Amino acid sequence: MCKLLIVEDEAAFREGITEMVAWNEYGIDLCGICEDGTEGLQSFQAFQPDILLTDIQMPGMSGIELLRKAKESGHDFEALLLSGYSDFSYAKEGIKLGAMDYLVKPCMPEEILESVLKAKERLEERKENTKVIDHLKESWTKHLSEVKQQRLSHWLEEGCGKDQMVKDIQELKLSFKNKPVQAGIIHMQGSFIGEEGRERTAALMSAVYEPEGVELFQFSDYFVWIANAGKLQEKKHMADLGKLQRYLEKTFGIKAVLGVGNLQPLELLYQSYSEALKCLDIAFFSEAKKGVYSFSSLVLKNTADTSASKAIQNEEEMMDAFGQRDAVLMMSELDSWLAIMKDSEHISKSEAIQRATSLLNEAFKLLMKNYSADVHQELLNWNDQLSKAETFSAMSHMLKEAFKQLIQTAEGQNSVHKTVRAALDIIHSSYKSNLTLDSLAKDVFVSTSYLSSLFKQEMGINFLDYLHTYRIGKAKQLLKKGLKIYSAARLSGYQDERHFSSTFKKWTGMTPSEFQKRG
Repeated sequence: MCKLLIVEDEAAFREGITEMVAWNEYGIDLCGICEDGTEGLQSFQAFQPDILLTDIQMPGMSGIELLRKAKESGHDFEALLLSGYSDFSYAKEGIKLGAMDYLVKPCMPEEILESVLKAKERLEERKENTKVIDHLKESWTKHLSEVKQQRLSHWLEEGCGKDQMVKDIQELKLSFKNKPVQAGIIHMQGSFIGEEGRERTAALMSAVYEPEGVELFQFSDYFVWIANAGKLQEKKHMADLGKLQRYLEKTFGIKAVLGVGNLQPLELLYQSYSEALKCLDIAFFSEAKKGVYSFSSLVLKNTADTSASKAIQNEEEMMDAFGQRDAVLMMSELDSWLAIMKDSEHISKSEAIQRATSLLNEAFKLLMKNYSADVHQELLNWNDQLSKAETFSAMSHMLKEAFKQLIQTAEGQNSVHKTVRAALDIIHSSYKSNLTLDSLAKDVFVSTSYLSSLFKQEMGINFLDYLHTYRIGKAKQLLKKGLKIYSAARLSGYQDERHFSSTFKKWTGMTPSEFQKRG
């Protein structure tokens, strides 16, 4: 057996590595699992493993320091490094210390297994040390596209110092240079153009900025470009971008909005991106579904925003009216709330949709608490539609229709029995735990048979089916956020991934992976 020592400070990642791979079946003896470098060194000295799999960045002793001290022992072993995209400079030092491979997190257990098996084969065949650097370079090149996207996304979200940006440009071989840059966004409304379409769009974008350099990549729900634009004439530049927008519309049958930030020094790239986002907000509130918007041409008001407190007051009054089943008052308050949202100069598209979704969630929560309506799926459907709203008027229409549905549902329902309501509160707060009808009956101080009968009578569905419906609804939300299937399963109350997958398919008609691919 080949002995493997794992040193990883992230508990969830460490658990995934150890539980998702049947190491014994591959001739690997998992001799130690450590959560920091100090413990890892002690285990290394005690077990003398053949393979050391360690994270680079850990509290206390780093993975590089652990590797250095392990090498000083004179013991013959292979080392595999785990870390994020920003730690390649540390990985270079690992190469000097004889590390065999560098895996970019997040990575799947299968990728780790593949790398460990290669290390095992290397130990068995005693390959020459010169192949280590070549293999690591190959691994780095393999992940270069992903690393580029992650690093550029980090620049846009959090900003970055100029020295580090210049270093990244050289190390990642980015197309643009250390010169003034412009950020822009392509929002393709409700469309997926595929890899070929992305490559064609990138080629056209390069032509727009020629001879300057440009990088196009996907970030969040948009395509974002970063380019040097110092030599371009503003009028011709906007005309060329307009041609690109019309090409996208004609070629892919979509409506696209382009937002273009101002030219900024490299270290202020994040500001240019923020300006491009503001252009999309203007397009959203002005009901524009296509076109090119340049921040330099926008006329922005600099007024104090008092909409937040007004909107909160409207929301409270709306919920009171809904609780009292006063449909006329509730819809009137909703109209006022929408007017406040639209007139505010300080609310972005994403914030408007987020607040609309939060408002709707609160109303659904109130409905499910006070009435016997099972409306989880309806809530998920409305949330999904709101997230895809392309204009403010479209969002407003969806919100009004959703509240009309809520009113109709409430008017057709009776209040839920207090025992069932107490049971629902427990389910909603403790769905992740091992809930059973017996334990629930004890918590609400009734017999199991009585609760079963009463629950079915009040809710129109038995307890177990309701619990599965609620958990699967939670799982959908987690999967849409990009969580791994095993994580979504555990966070929604399923300890066994296979059971979760079969239950998910039973209630949705598709597997969790199919659901994620559908987007």
